[in-house]
Amino acid sequence: MRILVLTSIYPSVSDTHAGIFIRTQIEHLVAAGCEANVICPVPYTPVVLSYFDRWKPYAEIPDFEETEFGRVYRPRYFRPPGKWYRGIHCYSMYLGVYKIFRHLINTFKPDVIHAHTATPCGYTAYLLNKNYEIPLVCSLRGSEVNDYTGFGRLSRFLTRKVIREVDQVLTVSRALKKTATNIQLPKTDIKVVYNGCDFEKFTFKPDNRSRIRNELGIPEKECTFIFVGRISKFKGVFELKDAFIQIFKKNPHVHLIYVGDGPERGDIENGRINSKVRKKIHFVGTVDNKNVHRYLSAADVFVLPTYMEGMPNVVLEAMACRLPVIASNVGGIPEAIKDCQNGLLIEPKDVTSLINSMEFMLDHKPEVKKMGQMGYNVAKKKFSWKQNSLQVIKSYKDVVSRRNDLR
Repeated sequence: MRILVLTSIYPSVSDTHAGIFIRTQIEHLVAAGCEANVICPVPYTPVVLSYFDRWKPYAEIPDFEETEFGRVYRPRYFRPPGKWYRGIHCYSMYLGVYKIFRHLINTFKPDVIHAHTATPCGYTAYLLNKNYEIPLVCSLRGSEVNDYTGFGRLSRFLTRKVIREVDQVLTVSRALKKTATNIQLPKTDIKVVYNGCDFEKFTFKPDNRSRIRNELGIPEKECTFIFVGRISKFKGVFELKDAFIQIFKKNPHVHLIYVGDGPERGDIENGRINSKVRKKIHFVGTVDNKNVHRYLSAADVFVLPTYMEGMPNVVLEAMACRLPVIASNVGGIPEAIKDCQNGLLIEPKDVTSLINSMEFMLDHKPEVKKMGQMGYNVAKKKFSWKQNSLQVIKSYKDVVSRRNDLR
């Protein structure tokens, strides 16, 4: 099948992490016999702004890339800053994408259009497709549904329209399916397709453990907690820091690694922390996705005290590396983490619960090791990219069949 993908996040020369899960899904769809072209609109950057750090990455992204998994087109569109303009983005993206979309319809001749997120890409694809009526699939990934009320009245209206009108809605968890259905009843039943995990890339390796611990100055026998993700308050990074400080007071033989970057990194890194504690907290910044497993191998426990999620890939990656997980009981996380079996679930913003969970991991090492192995078994069984691609392809075939039946 020929698939035309519309997404606003996709790896580029200026950000190799953005939308890595979408590219990985496409890789496996191509491996299964599909062809794919990607349209990833990029905010227009005036020359006068291209020298500023915030806008420079957009200006550096090429308009076109030929990759081993298909062509990637990056048309420019006008994007006002701020989440309240998300609804308007649908229309400005439509104008920016229209020309290349029409070209690909005539030359690539896709069997299915696959948009990622309801707004802006889902509604943009819906508008673009009105004159062609190609089967349209839309994946809901999390924030545009979980934070539905925070994007403004227009975005809320367009989100409901996407869920109601597209041929097939996919979600990355059962929790997200329930949330989406509560927003708007879909045309057809929403399908849950879990993200996958690359078990060849994400695996525990003793050599990586020793190398990273030596680089960071972490003794082999000292327990190390790790956070991987955007360093933002919505990921619970402040609660994690506060909990770690309390843990350190009782047990100084602990370490905490933050992998990632974000708006709150400076506040955490430069905040008022005891010098002894500061030496135990390691900030390694942004790490290429292909190297994240090295840091996971160096740790003993993965922690994600996030406020809201769809189905975070990093949890699956930690499970693949045989790490027990402490994570918030939100979104699709409980569908991967079974409390007291392959990890511990906590309530978001609950520092006391986080402290208790971290202390449990310190005090029950045999049980913790079993949790890590069980997590690996669960991930291997439920969250493979091969399984993901087969389910997505089946969804494509189903929407094509339904369209043909209506003709």
